Amino acid sequence: MFCVELSCDGGQRIMFVADVLHHPIQCREPSWSTCFCVDPVQAAATRRELLEEIAGTDVIIVPEHVPFPTAGRIESDGERFRYRFAFPWWRS
Repeated sequence: MFCVELSCDGGQRIMFVADVLHHPIQCREPSWSTCFCVDPVQAAATRRELLEEIAGTDVIIVPEHVPFPTAGRIESDGERFRYRFAFPWWRS
């Protein structure tokens, strides 16, 4: 998985997750991949791994293809996840 993570002086973490997440619906259905995923099975496994790692944390993610306001946080919801837009992120 290729992600870039920034840590700010105040402790806030921001993770640029590139193509791991194409749409917030993939938080509800992490096994759904797009036609752009070369290996849909691996893409789904990578997505679930990332979501499990950051769910419930203060990490703000910035997916490449999610529309404005783009930045968000991941929350656990049983076997699924929720995408919560965090805009403006500096106040959340």
